[in-house]
Amino acid sequence: MLTKGGSQSTLCSVPMRYDSYLGCAHGCTYCFATKATKTHKRSQFNKDKQAVTNFSCVERGHIKQLENFLKSGGNVETHKYQEGVPIHWGGMSDGFQPIERKERISYESLKLLAQYKYPVIISTKGIPIITSNEYIELLKECKCVVQISMLSNDPKKFDRGTVDYPARIIGIRKLLHNGIKVVIRNQPYMMHLHKSVMNMIDDLEGVHGIVVEGMKDRNKFANNLTRVGGEWMYPLLPLMRKFKAIKEKCKRSGILFYAGENRLRWMGESVNCCGAAQIKGFEGENKLNTTQLFFFKKITFSNMKIAQGPAPTSGLAQSTIAMKEIVKFNKRSESNEGFYDYLRNWVNHGNFERFFELMAVGVDANGNKIFEFQDEEVERERLKTVLNC
Repeated sequence: MLTKGGSQSTLCSVPMRYDSYLGCAHGCTYCFATKATKTHKRSQFNKDKQAVTNFSCVERGHIKQLENFLKSGGNVETHKYQEGVPIHWGGMSDGFQPIERKERISYESLKLLAQYKYPVIISTKGIPIITSNEYIELLKECKCVVQISMLSNDPKKFDRGTVDYPARIIGIRKLLHNGIKVVIRNQPYMMHLHKSVMNMIDDLEGVHGIVVEGMKDRNKFANNLTRVGGEWMYPLLPLMRKFKAIKEKCKRSGILFYAGENRLRWMGESVNCCGAAQIKGFEGENKLNTTQLFFFKKITFSNMKIAQGPAPTSGLAQSTIAMKEIVKFNKRSESNEGFYDYLRNWVNHGNFERFFELMAVGVDANGNKIFEFQDEEVERERLKTVLNC
């Protein structure tokens, strides 16, 4: 299924999602996708504790959607992102889970992506399939980055239906040996596993980067959490300190650090937290998202136009200035206002301030609010980071 971005458009540089299956058989205990799609009812574990997936998870129409998208040059119905914005594959289902051996929908998807040379970021922990020789040969023809999910160097407690840590490391090395860019997804990061995450970095020589995002859930999963919107998550200050330690070790190891955590996006190498922005061919991105604002000295919507850069003049790129669409994921936006105006209203009058744990400290010359983080240490660290001082 190819989505049009939805609520992720307000926060994400790569909001277009593709899933070649419905549901995931890996059965990871922390997975938001399983909870969101209720596909745990379609997955089961056999007597050998190996995940299997019911045939009802297969939707062959997904590959047709992908083909239509690629033929159109990157136009997804009314939601026309800047030309060349990568597809993020694997947000709600692992395309390289065991059922792929039988159905091969992901293999056919790779053939299309190789044909059109459209940039794609693949998220998976399906090491046995994606590192098999026939898939490796297709990946080499694609314009792709492969994200491998790695919770820690001892993930089996949480990743029930996947290969163990040594097998993932071997798979990563095979991908790297074949010239395929690899990014590690430490999503979710769990604070009680911090030491094992730090140790894991020692085994990641040659990977391009690591994306880290704190655990969050609608149910309270630990003590001393904070509630933001409808989810429980780690308090910002201690999480920032942990991220800082991971970032410093990554730097010593020659690995780029990206913050998938929305509140801490500014800690990463780029506003694009997928870890591909510095790779040739992956320059396209949805620049009309609010996390851009944290990379300026003052957090204010007035910096959005600066973040966008020169105004596109034609084609699909025109959407980065004003998406003339009805943004249906928020009732207050059920009008014909452009996406730019919707974002400006959300930042100044919506829950932007509460979502990012900010406080308004003034108003600029354009009438837009100026924000700072509520925690003084977090704000000092942000300014130190973005001003490079």
